[in-house]
Amino acid sequence: MVNNKDLNKKFFHYACTKCGTCSLVYPENFEIQNNFIKLIKNLSLTKLKTFNNFCPGTGFSYINKNSKNFSNLIGPYFKSYVGYSNDNLLRKNSASGGVITEILLYLIKSKKVDYVLMPIQDKNYNRLPEYKITKNFDEIKNNSQSIYTKIPIKNLINPQSKKIVFVGLPDQISSIKQLIKNKIIKTNIQFFIGPMVGINMNNDSIDGIKLSYNIKKDAKISKLKWREGKWPGYLGIKFNGYKKIKLKKFYYNFLLPFFCSHESLLSTDFSNEDADISVGDAWSPKYENSNSGGISLIWSKNSKGDRILNMMKKKKIINTSVITYNEAIKMHSHMLDFKKRGSQYRKNLYKLFNLPTPNHIIKKVNFKFSRYVIETIILSVIIILKSKLGKILLLYFSPNLLGLIFEKLRYFWKKITKNTKRENLDSF
Repeated sequence: MVNNKDLNKKFFHYACTKCGTCSLVYPENFEIQNNFIKLIKNLSLTKLKTFNNFCPGTGFSYINKNSKNFSNLIGPYFKSYVGYSNDNLLRKNSASGGVITEILLYLIKSKKVDYVLMPIQDKNYNRLPEYKITKNFDEIKNNSQSIYTKIPIKNLINPQSKKIVFVGLPDQISSIKQLIKNKIIKTNIQFFIGPMVGINMNNDSIDGIKLSYNIKKDAKISKLKWREGKWPGYLGIKFNGYKKIKLKKFYYNFLLPFFCSHESLLSTDFSNEDADISVGDAWSPKYENSNSGGISLIWSKNSKGDRILNMMKKKKIINTSVITYNEAIKMHSHMLDFKKRGSQYRKNLYKLFNLPTPNHIIKKVNFKFSRYVIETIILSVIIILKSKLGKILLLYFSPNLLGLIFEKLRYFWKKITKNTKRENLDSF
């Protein structure tokens, strides 16, 4: 159990996921500064007990939750699909297949909810998006893009009778569900929808773009899309006074080791296990080589989510096809292993240096020395590149070169570690 003494800078730097729920429940004890959480007043013993129950930084249980189907890799699930929006314009302008956006629009149009609570980007791209309640279709469509950093929840508690669909990351949805289950907050959320989440970046990742392109630090952003253009998309960013930057997705991934969050390295939930519906990219040669546009992997996590998908297909809003569990797992086997098994090794390595980590309850691995070597190499590279000295590389190497090097090393690394990281994954 975490106590007030544990809630120091180390906890907020390493274990805290920046979900924002603590500042909602106890605004007199926590505050958000530049998307980072800070303890401003010690919690009472009663509050500490409650805090430990809903804080993702202290850990959640991911053991069988009495669902019809359960997997130690993705938690509860109902069915697996691949699909996309039948609106070609929406599909083109979304991160993958436009499915999440279509779900939100359908829930409002069918009056199953009154509002959507989601991160909204205003016209000032130099400020991070903020959680807002909206029912404006254009606003929902304009915010269909991926956000590669955490946006803390700021205005969740709404005791009014309005029905809401909440869009959030895995830790946020799990935390809110704990708050509702234990009657700590009153809210009328009817549906939880969210993306699958691999590696997120800290909110200073744009500084890496500025360094790489020799752009002044105080340059303002006039436009930003992380997944612009045809799927899988490219980074499209325009700074005032500079030409627009276009960098394909698998190239701008070079930013990940420089700016990845500790949360990403310690999280065990890739598939957004507590959502009603979770959506991600359908990474498979069968779909990646298609010229038809973005395609999503969709998990209905329960019967309620599955009914929504079926109704939307019947009305020809989305196109979906059922796929097997094994086919769905294969699309993201690398990241599922990274989250469910690799995180357990990284957690132990953090503890060697007395760094706080969340105590997630999941199926334990049979720890092997060879895997510790792999994870030690990964963490060592990340620690070096996240340092000020490591980021000097961004000054002296072009983004396209760094992107190419990162892509080649990524495929090489996956190839030489494949047997170790895929071993017995199907039976985990």
